[in-house]
Amino acid sequence: MQRDDDEDRPASAEDTGLEVGVGFFPLAWILLFCTPRVEINGRETRRPWGTHFFRVGPGRYEVAVWFPYLFWSKCGYNSRTVEVHPGEATRVRFYMWPFVLLPGSMSVSHGRRSQATRNDSGSAPMNKTGIWVGLAALALLAVTPFVCCCGVGMLGNLTSAAHKRALEDSLKSKGTGRPAEEQRPKQDPRVAMNDFWAKFTLQGWPAAYAMTSREFKTRVSAERFQTLVRNHLIEQPIGLEVRLRETTIGNRARYEFEYENRQLSGGAGATDARLILVDEDGSWKVDNVEFWK
Repeated sequence: MQRDDDEDRPASAEDTGLEVGVGFFPLAWILLFCTPRVEINGRETRRPWGTHFFRVGPGRYEVAVWFPYLFWSKCGYNSRTVEVHPGEATRVRFYMWPFVLLPGSMSVSHGRRSQATRNDSGSAPMNKTGIWVGLAALALLAVTPFVCCCGVGMLGNLTSAAHKRALEDSLKSKGTGRPAEEQRPKQDPRVAMNDFWAKFTLQGWPAAYAMTSREFKTRVSAERFQTLVRNHLIEQPIGLEVRLRETTIGNRARYEFEYENRQLSGGAGATDARLILVDEDGSWKVDNVEFWK
């Protein structure tokens, strides 16, 4: 027990009694819906959460505090035997932590009657600021993941849109920003194919190599292309059986020609061939040429 002698106000009969304060941990806000019971020497009274003054004479008293909670009629029950002295208030403080099935903590001190209880009812409600702050913190914790998910989703959409715009700008800058039908070269691919075979000779191979795509040139050097021409000279470049297949890769049109029974020079016999054309910078370019028997 602790005695408070800091107040210099003179004692009176109105100060003699028990001052019982009942409170709880702010995050246990559900206890607002429970009404505490204060029992003094077997006499039980219902009091809301807060501080309450009971005018009693000097003597010894048994003070007990509890509250009903769900299926438990005496949740947090705790009690103390206290002494009340003339001209002073014996302060009993009951505090309930979140563990509602355990006894609440109880402390006892002596001193002057609190100014808050000097009213007609002798009671002062519990300060609920901590409760509202706790509820705000819980709401913030509950909302934060949702806000973060929405923020990440919005950021992802913005990033995706920005990436899409950058890709479109890049394609447009390369001349492929429109659909393949609009970007397709005006020249008929068969004309480009026949032109390539016409230049596929020992004298005309540089012009044929110039008709190949940039990717083809990275794979096949001019020297290797010349060797390819020397090994696969074709006597009849036009008028043989052709199978044509058209595809689109991204925004690029692609034609694949297959030839059967091409006659090679020097009596090497018949062979099959495949020629692939792709659109590049508004014209048809040879992207691959191969032979097999």
